[in-house]
Parts: sequence; structure tokens; C-alpha cells
Amino acid sequence: MKAEIIPFHTPGHKLGSGVFSSLKETFGDTLFRLDSSDEVMDFERNNSFELVLSEAEKLAAELFGANDTLFLVNGTTSGIHSMLKPLQGKIIVPRFSHVSVYTGLTFAAVEPIFMPTEFDLTWMIPKPPTVEEFNRLILAKNLSTNENKKETISTILTYPTYYGQIPNLKQISNLTIFNNGLILVDEAHGGHFHFSKLLPESAIALGADFVAQSTHKYLGSLTQTSMLHCNNKDWTPAVRKTLQHIQTTSPSLIFLAILDETRRQLAIHGNSLVEKAIELAESARARLEKIPGVEVLHREAQHDPTKLVISMKKVGLRGFELEDLLRKQYGIQVEMSDYFSIVALITIGDSEQSIDRLLFAIKDIANKYRTQNEVCLDILTYPEISPGVMTLREAFYAETELVALTECQNRVSAGYLIPYPPGVPLVIPGEIITSDVIEWLHVAIKYGCEIRGFSEGKIAVIKDI
Repeated sequence: MKAEIIPFHTPGHKLGSGVFSSLKETFGDTLFRLDSSDEVMDFERNNSFELVLSEAEKLAAELFGANDTLFLVNGTTSGIHSMLKPLQGKIIVPRFSHVSVYTGLTFAAVEPIFMPTEFDLTWMIPKPPTVEEFNRLILAKNLSTNENKKETISTILTYPTYYGQIPNLKQISNLTIFNNGLILVDEAHGGHFHFSKLLPESAIALGADFVAQSTHKYLGSLTQTSMLHCNNKDWTPAVRKTLQHIQTTSPSLIFLAILDETRRQLAIHGNSLVEKAIELAESARARLEKIPGVEVLHREAQHDPTKLVISMKKVGLRGFELEDLLRKQYGIQVEMSDYFSIVALITIGDSEQSIDRLLFAIKDIANKYRTQNEVCLDILTYPEISPGVMTLREAFYAETELVALTECQNRVSAGYLIPYPPGVPLVIPGEIITSDVIEWLHVAIKYGCEIRGFSEGKIAVIKDI
């Protein structure tokens, strides 16, 4: 029997709850004993933390079909930043990209070319970009490797979107415009794709160079744990080096162990777990479609069936209102809501009981509101992309001030104005706040939409410009 090691190193709790009796009552000592430093007692591996971690990451790469996989304890955001930071040249960025893409671009040398977002006006949800839209943008911006073969042009894609829709990744990556660049993919909501043929192919299987994936969103690991899958051997060293600069030098062994154990369980049970989730989602969809006053985003418009996009706009309920009712009156919290709909995620953690509770609540709300006259809700269309007068980096370091929404017309934004959800930025740092943007914000706020970028009802703008 090995003698117990007495720690004279970090973390300060010394592998026990110590003097914090309330923490011990809540968690016991087990959690603290697991939260060790990066000292690994393993004589076969020469007590090497780096070697043990490398072996775990290689097993993950084998499972997901990547050349290399890097464990992330700073969330998928750190993976996206690591993909973007080493890039040079230009990069095409669909406007509905997650804010982590924009914050990553702030500190990257690459020049972003933003692609406007097209919306499904029936549901008011952002649609993934099409091959035709890429071609139009290429022509409009005179981006042609035939004319300028030395220019490097990459792209970053969200695959899938919050609403379970995907772009045609294969065709987009085959465009000649990307011959000298990289295909980067934010697959935060698509880690489960690898585990069922009933789902779209994973971005790695389709040949993406780098894929940042939120293991915690669908696959059962703890929040903040993700993986970065690497398929480009030439660029992987630069991405790995960037991650070393971005990610904490004191990673939680609990997080790393959870990622490894999640990988092990998925290797054994991944297919059956994911297909059970799909079965539950399809059953829920069929039952929802039978409830009068309830609409579900039809399967032809949605590639991932585990995301249930539900609307009760026919009975006059906005998505924000439906989410609020579900939370306060039925104890159900959905992933997100927008003007027209809510999104409920069905994952490997769901059961028939959780589905039944959701269906009961939706049906009960529908019965209560169906007695009202049908209300036609206004369509809240996004304004066009605002003109940019500064780069993200320039705006980040510029001197700023806070002004009221009524006073910010034609001022240059110093921050992001982002309706959450769906997270499509109205304005990013360096862009002009137009009258159309202000009008949209007034309407959205009136209906209860959360706008990230306000500080006590004010907006940060660039000072003296």
C-alpha cells in the first residue's frame, strides 16, 4: 500500500476542504483530493504530466478521426483564439459567428471580410451561408487567387448553428479561393455528429483544418471543457504554441480527467447514447407537431434533429415570453429564446421523463393561450452591416466613453452590441452606430430581448472621433 503524499505545493487547499466547513458539508473531501496540481505519480511514465496528457489527447484524436487533439480547459473560446491568432492574409467571416471569433480577430494579424447574414423571415433565424453567397462575396471583393496567388485567404464557419442548421462545408472548402488558406470550424454544438450516421458528417470528416468543439455542450463533460481537433500538420505547431500562450498554465486536473473519461465512455457507448438522444428528439418533435398552436422548425430546414426549435407565435407568444413561462411556472429552462421561438436541446443526458415534462408544459401553455385570438407578431428584421471606420484592434485600444442610446447615432462603437440569442452582432467595435441599428434596438428592448453591450443603459463609443 502506497503511503499518502503530504502536499507542500499548490493548490492551497492541500487536497482537502480545510477550514471551510461549509464546503466540506457540500462537497466532502473527494472533490478537493481530485483537484491536484500537475504533479502526476506514475512511475511508468516518469511522473510526467505532459506525457500522461499527451497520451489522453492521442486517444481523443483517434476517436474523433483527427491527426491531433488538444484538450481545452478555457472553453471552446480558447480553441477559436488559437486557430485564429497565427493566421495571416484575409479571412472570410460569416456575420452570425460567435463573439469569440470577433475577440480572437482583435488580436490576430489576419484581415476579416464579413459576410452579411441572411434570415429566414418566417422564423427570423439566421441561415448558414451558401456556396452562392461565398461566390458573390468573392466577386464583390475581387478575391481571386488566380489574379493574386500570393494572397492567403481562409474562412471560419459555424457548424452547426444554434438552430441545428449547417452550411455545405465540403463545397465551400473546395472553392479555389481557399487553396492558399485554411478552413476553420466552430463546431461548439456539433460534437455529437461523429457518433451517428443519422446526423451530418463531422467537420473533421469533411476535411476541415481545425475544429473547436464544446465537449460539454452535448457529450457530457463539465462546463468549460472542450477539444481542439487538428488536421493540418503544417499549422498545428503554431496553433499548439498559441494555445500555450492563451490557456492557463494551471489547468484543472478535474477538467482534464473529465475530458479523458468522457472520451472513454464515448468510445464504448457513444453511438448508442447519441442515437438514443436522436430517438427522444424525433419522438418529441412528432408529439409537438400535433399540439394546436405549436410550430416546430421543419426537418427540411434543419440538419440536426436534437435541436427542437419551437414557436407559439400563432397564439401571440414571443419566444422570450415562452421561455419565461417555462422557467417560472414549470421549472424548465431551455437553451435559448428569440423573438419568435425557443430552442430546446436534447442530449445524451435526457430521458423519457425529461421529454414528458417538456411536452406537458408546452401542451398546457398552448391550451391556456389557444383561447385567445390569433395574434400576428411583427417581423423584426436585422439592419444591414454598419460601415466600419476602424479595425477591431484599433477600436479595442482607443479611448472610450459611455453615451445613452438616444445620443449614439453616427458614433463609432467601442464594443459589441449583440442580441442574445441568437448572438449575431448588430455592431462590432470600430463600426458606426446607424439610425437603423438604434431603431432595431429600441424595438428589441421593448419586447424583452437581451442586448449584450449595454452598461447601465449606455453604450461604449470611441471618444473624440
